[in-house]
Amino acid sequence: MNPHEERGELSGYHWLIPLFSMTGVTLLLLAGAFRNSVLDPFSQNYIEDFAHQRNFETFVEQGLLVDNGHNGVKADWDAFYRYTRSAFKLGQQVAAFEQASAAGALQGVTLKTLPGTWQPLVKKRLLSEQDGQLVLNGEAYHQRMLKTTFGRHFLMAANNTHRLINQAGRISADEFYFRETNVFSVTRVLPRGAVYDRHNQLIVGWDKGRRERSGLHEGVFHVVGLPYRSGIEQKMEKALAPKPHRGLHDLAGLRGRDRRGDDLQLTVDSELSAKLYDMFDFEKKGRLKGAVVLMDIESGHLLASVSSNAPHGETVRGNYDALVRDRKHKPLLNRAWDELHFPGSTYKTVVAAAMLEQEALTQPFKRVQEKRTYLKIRNNRNKVRKKPIDMRTAFAVSSNTYFAEKGVLLGHHTADMAGRLGFNSACDLTLGVKDAKPWITATSSAYRGQQQVRFDKRGDHRLVAQFSLGQNQIKSHPLHMATLIATVANDGVFVDPRLIKGRRRGTLVTETHNPAAFSQLQYGETRRVLDSTTARYLRQACRGTMNMERGTGFYGPQIYRGTVDGQPIYSSAKRGSKAAEFVLIPSAGKTGTAQHGQKGKPPHSWFIGYAPADNPKVAVAVVVEYAGYGSLYALPIGMEALAGGLNSLNQEPHSLAGETEQVAAESSPDF
Repeated sequence: MNPHEERGELSGYHWLIPLFSMTGVTLLLLAGAFRNSVLDPFSQNYIEDFAHQRNFETFVEQGLLVDNGHNGVKADWDAFYRYTRSAFKLGQQVAAFEQASAAGALQGVTLKTLPGTWQPLVKKRLLSEQDGQLVLNGEAYHQRMLKTTFGRHFLMAANNTHRLINQAGRISADEFYFRETNVFSVTRVLPRGAVYDRHNQLIVGWDKGRRERSGLHEGVFHVVGLPYRSGIEQKMEKALAPKPHRGLHDLAGLRGRDRRGDDLQLTVDSELSAKLYDMFDFEKKGRLKGAVVLMDIESGHLLASVSSNAPHGETVRGNYDALVRDRKHKPLLNRAWDELHFPGSTYKTVVAAAMLEQEALTQPFKRVQEKRTYLKIRNNRNKVRKKPIDMRTAFAVSSNTYFAEKGVLLGHHTADMAGRLGFNSACDLTLGVKDAKPWITATSSAYRGQQQVRFDKRGDHRLVAQFSLGQNQIKSHPLHMATLIATVANDGVFVDPRLIKGRRRGTLVTETHNPAAFSQLQYGETRRVLDSTTARYLRQACRGTMNMERGTGFYGPQIYRGTVDGQPIYSSAKRGSKAAEFVLIPSAGKTGTAQHGQKGKPPHSWFIGYAPADNPKVAVAVVVEYAGYGSLYALPIGMEALAGGLNSLNQEPHSLAGETEQVAAESSPDF
């Protein structure tokens, strides 16, 4: 045979390949069209949903769901059987049989002689004959009723009474009940990804077709938030959302390899956050509003971001609208970075930084006599030191007149420094994170108000003096102040804060355990905003606040280090109260007491700081609204946060030597 003819015969079958392909695709499309039009599973789902809601109303109206005596709900199965015996044809036949049997009308009647009226009960195997007597099979009737739509929905309610609400005798369901307990809906709703803390402790997960929030306590509520509404659940929706396996198999109704949403590992310590939240509940004042932000200085990871007050994740179901309307307590407001306050004396950190960079103008190392008043500004408790003070001492004792005078002298230089340290600019907490929506914080403001201020105008000097004390046009939030003090501790280098530590791909929905490790995300971006020398002098000033005997933080709680099983354990306690085996770890910071202009209410209490003082690892900012002096209310929370942060990092400070020498050196004129 001619080779050319052989190749020609083989090539003649090639046209069958596209024909078979087109035929296969056509059949697949026809199968999908049949499924989606004739069978119409989506329409069946909606019909089921509406029936579920109607039946639930019947459960409540007919007393099938009742009060359990503890402000909860329980299912009354006796009421269920009574209702089905009157509302369903099969139930009516069973009721009639029971009445006839009780009246003796069926004496001597067997299955063979049973009148035709009762034959449907025999066909459904509800009647049997024992010792010559007709017996009703109650279990068979129970199973028959549960196969009805009404019975199936009642069983769902009985198994999900924790999802039902009993308020003022009125029984209702939470906002997720009908969507997630419906037998058809459960097959539609794929599991969302889980959220863990930095130590792999589960915060929110997925269980029985719904979001499991038992770990979403008040201390982490505002960070994690609610799906589609707030927090990580909203900003990382694309990552946490389930991943349906889309493809041609869907057209034919075939099951694909659907995946759960990706799991996220946050930077926060859940256990520490819960402890810090509890500290806003004061013995004499009760629970106060405020926030605390704790930051890992090197990475920018937020170890805690706590806002008081906050709801528990489990109490939000069915109560969300009421929380939104609560204008008095504002439990859904994230006070850590969505609410601005006057920072008070903590703003003196900015003024001190400007002084150090304008040394020739302000002479920060020169000792001068402190004034009792300056432009009608008084010192706290109207105290004045007899001896001259320099900037370091003025910072430690928080002299208002000293910083007010220096602020006026600095003029626009303080405003420039405020801009470099993050004022008048917002922060994006999810910057550079894949699949994340922007999470923009409130913008701290400085020197931007309705009244235009001229620094060189003598008539505006009083306002400029107020600005230098963190009042009037100066407003900030704890997150910003935490990054500010962390910048000082980090030798003048700013690190973008981060909330997400790791991420891993979700498993198939058929799998219950995810053995994969979290892939670690990059640390926050860095940039230098302060000269290294300026940052060093600022750290010495901050150290004086906590370690000079006249410092505003000296008599407050301090950080101590002990040892348990060879591991360092940090705790906060009053100075000198710990036993000899505990080592004092010097810290640094600045207290603040911010006036707010509301008569009859105490000032806001502030503290910003870091620890250890000689080798900073963690930084913190705390505000307690309407509390009082910063050293009395914010400082204890801040020190507990710093100690807890060191424990969370589980990192021994590299250098604890020279503590005594550095404290003694604070009395020197050159810091």
